[in-house]
Amino acid sequence: MFESVKTEINNIKTGILELIEKKKRDIEKEKKIKENFKNFQPILDQYNQMDDNMIKHSVWRNAIKNVPIELHVELYKACYDCKLWKEYLELLECLLIRIKYR
Repeated sequence: MFESVKTEINNIKTGILELIEKKKRDIEKEKKIKENFKNFQPILDQYNQMDDNMIKHSVWRNAIKNVPIELHVELYKACYDCKLWKEYLELLECLLIRIKYR
């Protein structure tokens, strides 16, 4: 079961972390543009390139729909019960991120 949703769980984790980073970058971008408003286009291009490298919003949003948090917790519990520690730690890392930014 874990292998069938592993990619989607990783997409969820990556998407959430990238979204948080983007919000931090947006604040930084505004500050740099205000400081250098006469030559803002290279700064804007740099930040747009970083945004383009992010996982697409629709990809990780669909992954959230396909793997609801309840299923994620059940997989986490099953891995613990079966002593699958590698999978358990992978699920734990993503689960903590999902819960923190819910």
